[in-house]
Amino acid sequence: MTDILKSIKKDPTSSALVLGRTRYNEGVGDRYSEPGIRGMTVHKSKGLEADYVIVSEMCSGKHGFPIGIEDDPIISMLLTESGEFPNDEERRLFYVAMTRARKEVWLQVPDSSAPSEFIIELLKDKAYEGLVDVQNLNLQLKYKCPVCKSLMQIKDNKVKNGKFLGCIHYPRCSGTRPGCPNCSTGVLQRTADEGSCSNGLCHYIPDVCPRPDCKEGILVLIPGIPGRYSNFMGCSSYPECNHTQPLN
Repeated sequence: MTDILKSIKKDPTSSALVLGRTRYNEGVGDRYSEPGIRGMTVHKSKGLEADYVIVSEMCSGKHGFPIGIEDDPIISMLLTESGEFPNDEERRLFYVAMTRARKEVWLQVPDSSAPSEFIIELLKDKAYEGLVDVQNLNLQLKYKCPVCKSLMQIKDNKVKNGKFLGCIHYPRCSGTRPGCPNCSTGVLQRTADEGSCSNGLCHYIPDVCPRPDCKEGILVLIPGIPGRYSNFMGCSSYPECNHTQPLN
C-alpha cells in the first residue's frame, strides 16, 4: 500500500480514493488519508471519481471482498432475488469500486491473507495474465487443492523446516500438498501411479497412496504421539482419503 501511495504522490495534482468493502476496511483508508487522498467504503464512493483508486483488503473471509458475513443488512435491502452468478451484488460493488478511477486502479491483498475470489477469477483469465503479482501473494498456479480444486498458497512448515502448499480457503478447507522432505523446496506431485518432486534437481521418489480410488494422494510421514502411538505413513489427501500404514 505504501509503495502505491508513493507512486501516486509523484503526481502532486492528482487525487486518490482508498476504498474498503466495509467500515472495518475503511479504517485502512483512514490511516493513509492526507491531502488528495480519501478513505471510504465502496458504498460511499458511488458518484465520486478520483485519478487513482486503491481497493484495499481484497482478501477472503469475514471482512473480505466479497464479504464473508452472511445476511449483510445492506445486501438484504438491495438484493430482491437470487442472481445468476455467485456474489452478484458483491460483483456490482466491485465494479463500482473499479470504475471510480480516471487513470489507474490497484487491487491490494494484505500480506499472509488468502486472496479474494475476484482476484482468483482474474488470475484464471488469460486476458489478465501478467497484471497480478503472483509472487507477492505466494500463490502456486500449477497445482490445485486436492480437496476443493481451488488455488493454493506456498506456506512454511515450521516443524520440518520446509515448504508445503495449503488451500487458499484455509481454515474452511484444509487441503494440502506436501513439500519434499529431501530438498525442502519442491512439492511432491503425482502422475498416475508415480510420484516425484517438482524440483527438477531433486530425484526423490515418494510412494503414492495404494487405495484404488485415490488418484492424487502421496504417502507422507505422520508424527506419532509419545506414549500413545508411533510415527506412521498417511495419505496426503486426508480427509478425503484416510489410508494409513505402518512405517516399513
